[in-house]
Amino acid sequence: MKTTVFLVGFVSFLTLVLAAPQFTSADDPVPLKWPCPLEYNIDPCVCMADEFFNLTMNCSLVQSTADLERIFQELFPFIHFLELIIDHDPTDITNQLEEIRAHTFNEVTFERIIIRGTQLSLVADEAFANSHEYLRYLDLSNNQLSAYPFESLPEYEVLQTFIIDDNHILELPSLDSASLEVFSGSGNNNMQVIALDQFSLAPNLREIHLSRIGMTSLNTGMFQTLSKLEVIDLSDNHLNDLELFAIMVPEQTLATVNLNYNYINYIRHEAIVGLNPSAHLLMSHNNVTELKQDQWEHIFHQISEGKLNLAENPLTCGCDMDWIMLDDDNSFLPIITDTTTCYGGQLVIFLEIDNFCSQCQGNWVVCP
Repeated sequence: MKTTVFLVGFVSFLTLVLAAPQFTSADDPVPLKWPCPLEYNIDPCVCMADEFFNLTMNCSLVQSTADLERIFQELFPFIHFLELIIDHDPTDITNQLEEIRAHTFNEVTFERIIIRGTQLSLVADEAFANSHEYLRYLDLSNNQLSAYPFESLPEYEVLQTFIIDDNHILELPSLDSASLEVFSGSGNNNMQVIALDQFSLAPNLREIHLSRIGMTSLNTGMFQTLSKLEVIDLSDNHLNDLELFAIMVPEQTLATVNLNYNYINYIRHEAIVGLNPSAHLLMSHNNVTELKQDQWEHIFHQISEGKLNLAENPLTCGCDMDWIMLDDDNSFLPIITDTTTCYGGQLVIFLEIDNFCSQCQGNWVVCP
């Protein structure tokens, strides 16, 4: 009798396994019933799995918080998902996902969460609580958030990328995260970035993106503790002057500093410190008129193998830059990009050196 029961159970198990859909490849996931929840239980969400049982849940057709919560109250054979995607058209008025509350996702966990283009205006402190140990990537861009529970960041033990672009965040508090490597808060117009220890509690940051936030000035020393920082994007803001140590990191780690589309006219000597030799300093579409040696030479020495882009600046190309044109080693001029022009349209890299010799000879005993 026991043998018969065992055989019946084994046959039933084997039938379930054989009935499961076959996988194709990791690059070509297919809808499943198992290990995913039953399709009609989670509709309109779609669960996908690859051959390694990495689960993805796409809930882009969910239109409200109530619908989302109903779905995650269903039975899930496996509660650990690689990714959750909710990608809405922000112009579609039928999409009314406005809140992510504590326990919205029940016990389900995620490594990646992407919620974009929704009407989301509230994310509760414990919205992703069950993912504290797993969440590596969080993208909440292009929603309607005016605030976010930043104080919960330390609880996300492995969070590496946090994107909160194009919302309505009013103030960026000090970021506290031992794991965070990439932070982007671009497009939050008039967001205040004023904390004295803005990034000092996030020592592993490699990239900071704060474009299009209406920034008018930089707090001195804002980046000074970030020994791994490689990318700073402050483009499309309202920066005017760069004061001493405006952008400074403790090591020569900066590979890209993007200051395009600002109003920068003046930079103080050592305003930017920590560029690596191959770095790109992007300063197109500003108001730079002169490249005086006492202001700019320090930058040229830092990026000896890199590039300085000053395209679309009203450069006078006068004797203020003779030190670049008449440099004995010709080491400075190649740093300037071939898109950089004088206000009259002449390419800087093709300016006549003889003109500088004749017009600026008071500054040079012997012309090269």
